[in-house]
Amino acid sequence: MNADPVTDLVALDGATIAFDLDGTLVETAPDLIGAVNAVLIEAGAKPLRYDEARSFISRGARWLLQWGFEISGEQEPAARTAAVFDRFLSYYSTHIADKSLPFPGVVDALKTLKAASARLVVCTNKPTDLSHSLLTKLDMAALFDGVVGIDAVTAAKPNAAHLIEAVEAVGGNLARTVMVGDADTDAGAARAAGTPLILVDFGYTEIPAAELAPDILLHHFDDLLDACAALLNGASSVNPLVNEEYRFDVFGRTIGVVRRNNTWVAHHIGQEGKRHRAEFEIPLFVAPDELLQYLDDLFHENASPVRPCVVKLRGG
Repeated sequence: MNADPVTDLVALDGATIAFDLDGTLVETAPDLIGAVNAVLIEAGAKPLRYDEARSFISRGARWLLQWGFEISGEQEPAARTAAVFDRFLSYYSTHIADKSLPFPGVVDALKTLKAASARLVVCTNKPTDLSHSLLTKLDMAALFDGVVGIDAVTAAKPNAAHLIEAVEAVGGNLARTVMVGDADTDAGAARAAGTPLILVDFGYTEIPAAELAPDILLHHFDDLLDACAALLNGASSVNPLVNEEYRFDVFGRTIGVVRRNNTWVAHHIGQEGKRHRAEFEIPLFVAPDELLQYLDDLFHENASPVRPCVVKLRGG
């Protein structure tokens, strides 16, 4: 979909866009896992492997610490976790923005939404003070009308109360709200509150974001404006950006091809589902049933088995 900019501004004016923080707006895994591991090592336990721990970040630091004690053979992991949790909070608050950075396109997207008079609120299961600290250190705090952490609500995500109270905190209207997240907690809160749902596919989730049936699956924040405008305009019955992804194995690498904005966009799909824009282009005239042959011809000098797989990126 290539939405008209004026239409986008009209649709977004007065709307509320609620964002999860970790794994949605900011890549916080390096500092968060680093703090967990620092505390585990101090306590004589084994550090967690980064690639294994990243997908479980949505469960929270307390769970990660307890998991670390469990796999280290601690007899009372819950008690050990409780004993070191204050130390974790102290260490993490000091190192919260050492390596954490907003995902590509996030800051520009937020500035555009704010210029369009949308209300922006962070709806996170992270404590509010830590969330404020992180956003301040990343020079992002001024972009939001409110930050509503786990300690500021009557019930945390996936309970609808968290999202509802976050919207209320910035004077928004739930009927004109879109939730943007990365994991099942965000999906659960949005569905329970009855709001449209956008999930990014590069965040922290045990269940692939596509399988959580978002209204729109987002590969890059460059597409956020159009996605929000489409949902606010009532176009959620048909995903305006991504309906299906055609996946192919080429030289042992997975290539995903998506028809978006009236063109074909190809990505290399790496570990943890991360996408990297492909260096080649696929012409618009290539039909879906011709993609396999096109890729086969494109890479014919190093012929390799190419197996197609169509993946539905939206449920329902």
